[in-house]
Amino acid sequence: METKKAVAIILSNSKQEILLQQRTSDALRAPNKWGCFGGGLEEGETPLEAVKRECFEELEYKLIRPRQFLYKEFPSSSSEVFMNIYYFTEPYDPTR
Repeated sequence: METKKAVAIILSNSKQEILLQQRTSDALRAPNKWGCFGGGLEEGETPLEAVKRECFEELEYKLIRPRQFLYKEFPSSSSEVFMNIYYFTEPYDPTR
């Protein structure tokens, strides 16, 4: 079974509102679903490096001090892939 490593970032503001993305109907994974921003780790990349890169690529938002709060291992919807996901959080500052 193949193992994939990924990261996700949860950004929340002072009102405890969470910034999420709604995937398009043609998305490869979870079409039409709401989810966190993030993605897969590149070769030789740490989870911290990956979450900073992914957040900037997807939102053009530079993380300052993301904090990992969860690590989860589970089989994906495809029975051939096992997912390892590192979850991070950071307060969102829209002025940055």
